[in-house]
Amino acid sequence: MPKIKTEGPFLVIGDRAGNSTSLFYHFPSMEKLSNGEIILCCKELNGSMNDPKGRILMFRSIDGGKTWKKGISPTCHDETVYPEKGYLMAHVTELEPDELIAVYSIIDTDESKPLFNTVTDGMQPASVRTTKSYDNGRTWTTPKDIEFESPDIIVPGKIITLPDGNIGFPCEMHDHWEGGYKEGNCSRFIKSYDRGYSFSEGNTMAAAEGILYGDARPTCINDEILIYLWTLDLTNMEDQPVHFISTADSGETWSAPAPVNITTQIMSPLYFRDGLMLAVHQDRFSGNHGLKALFSFDSGLNWNRSTEVTLFGAESKPDGTNPFSHFDQFQFGYSSLLKTGDTSCLVSFWHTNGKTTSVSVIKITVEE
Repeated sequence: MPKIKTEGPFLVIGDRAGNSTSLFYHFPSMEKLSNGEIILCCKELNGSMNDPKGRILMFRSIDGGKTWKKGISPTCHDETVYPEKGYLMAHVTELEPDELIAVYSIIDTDESKPLFNTVTDGMQPASVRTTKSYDNGRTWTTPKDIEFESPDIIVPGKIITLPDGNIGFPCEMHDHWEGGYKEGNCSRFIKSYDRGYSFSEGNTMAAAEGILYGDARPTCINDEILIYLWTLDLTNMEDQPVHFISTADSGETWSAPAPVNITTQIMSPLYFRDGLMLAVHQDRFSGNHGLKALFSFDSGLNWNRSTEVTLFGAESKPDGTNPFSHFDQFQFGYSSLLKTGDTSCLVSFWHTNGKTTSVSVIKITVEE
């Protein structure tokens, strides 16, 4: 039976003991480049996630994630032109060697209000921007809004290259500050047919009354895209079992959401071979809470809890399950996986250091 071997954690930004900084870091997202570098974007804040301001930082590693140096953020132009605005998260994807594309949310910030309404959970207005780099992220083109529009707020995920050669990204649709969805809560896949010059189509991936399908995390199995979705009961504000969907036609149509035997906020999968998959998930409420990794041996249909290992252990669990009103009690989050070799991957996540939050990575090797 394969085993999970870990190395790290390796600090990207922040402070391990909470002694030397008052800044908070969240929402890490990684990409491996053809030249072997790994880049990571994250958000820097003066407070918790409900701070509507903040900016995006980018870091580069040439040693597989062990050490990091600061780079040029894909939001550099907007942060100069619109210093009054905030940013939610940014994701970078390599399209070709030297050619990168980034997608991010820019918030029409009202600093007198938190990012999320403490009563309705609605979010301050935001738009989705893209920018490209033709020198591996050392300079970035002037950003622009995507062409696809929705009556609700789009929270973008990472852009992926599809089997048909086009690109696209999954997104969570959020309700507005004053509360409620204008077209019904759903999760969408927004697609580009011209390699990222325009994003004009946004098919629904999953939708159900009273359910938020969010934090979509994809992996590819041959010509099939499999996406795992955080599934939140909006009435009781409680996590439901993680659901997965799939597409065999590059995001034109999607299967109905189906549950798996994991109930957590985020579950990030990677497919290795012969039905073997690895996932990390954020277990905040079980009593043995922490960021965990485990295997599936049937291409992600069932997850084997006997293979589970804890990557980061939390000292306590939050008092409540509402992720928008109890975020200040969360001790880790926004975990994701990046495949770095035939048997290896890198996990990025934010975590508490006792006073603020930091971003770290852990290397995982699948050993036979």
